[in-house]
Amino acid sequence: MVMGSGVEGFARPRNYPQPRAVARHTVPYHGRVVVRHPVPRYGRVVVGLPATHRTVLIKRQKYFFHSGVFYQRGPGGYVVVRAPIGAIVATIPLGFLTFAVGDMTYYYYGGVYYRKVPAGHLVVEPPSDTVVVQETDNEYDVTPAVGDQVSLTAESLDISSGPGNNHSVITRIPRGTVMVVRGHSPGWLYVELSDGTYGWIVAGFTAPLP
Repeated sequence: MVMGSGVEGFARPRNYPQPRAVARHTVPYHGRVVVRHPVPRYGRVVVGLPATHRTVLIKRQKYFFHSGVFYQRGPGGYVVVRAPIGAIVATIPLGFLTFAVGDMTYYYYGGVYYRKVPAGHLVVEPPSDTVVVQETDNEYDVTPAVGDQVSLTAESLDISSGPGNNHSVITRIPRGTVMVVRGHSPGWLYVELSDGTYGWIVAGFTAPLP
């Protein structure tokens, strides 16, 4: 499932800032391509994956793919791994970069190079070393889809009235609390608690449930 930026899944107040559209970026090739993309936190373990993930088989090994990130099953859950060369995924997230080297068109997102094939997008080796890709130190984690469940991984955490530290606190929840995702904002999730309470929580302190 392709997720855009901004807030989804609930009614925005009239004065709420409108999300910016996410577009594909095309970079002209002049022997060097520099992009600034976040990369996955390789080795990170999540308890479960969103229901919208896809299974990918490559060389008799099973991988799981969601929002540009590849996982393999490991101790305690699913481990973020490097993209396996030869894997084919149906789609890559919006915001990918595309460039051409000779008559070859490449697609780049989150540390992975793809080529278009009839079945979708094929993970390939980086093009010739005349193409330089520079990435930021920022990391991103899988974003659960609206309707997915997540649990709190911190000892306790506040549920806020808005996506930011300058908003009032609605309630405080303990570790293991299960919530339903109702929307997104960068770094934050809009969630529903079991008692019907709605509010915002820092996404980095949650883990998706199977």
